Amino acid sequence: MATGAVVSIRSLTKSFGPTEMVFQDFSLEVPAGQICALVGPSGVGKSTLLRLLSGADSDFTGHITIDGNPAKDATRIGFVFQDPRLLPWETATGNIMVVNPEISQEKARALLQDFGLAGSEDAYPHALSGGIRSFAPDHRHRKLFQLQPLC
Repeated sequence: MATGAVVSIRSLTKSFGPTEMVFQDFSLEVPAGQICALVGPSGVGKSTLLRLLSGADSDFTGHITIDGNPAKDATRIGFVFQDPRLLPWETATGNIMVVNPEISQEKARALLQDFGLAGSEDAYPHALSGGIRSFAPDHRHRKLFQLQPLC
């Protein structure tokens, strides 16, 4: 069974003022568990779409749902930032525990292993690759959006 969230965008129209149209009648369906990449040059709306998906921007027409719920009401939305957002004095495990203080050390270590990051549990951010640094704090999320520049 596929894990993850179904993302549905129907007839999305978004503009910044009367002259800067970002999306016009845009539709997209991403099945649960599928990876979807937004690729394009700077300024075409990739970050705008992520803000709309997260519910951080609700100034649009059309419909955006995550698991059948309006994006603004979806729970546990996470982002992987372009720049790492780890505390340099905490290990990878410690950074996860800072994000969610209720999580045990054992669970944080297990999450790192589940995401293919075994061996990085006790490493500090300076010793982690950029990709691992960008994923480490966001393991608490079921729905994960990543914004990374591609060359």
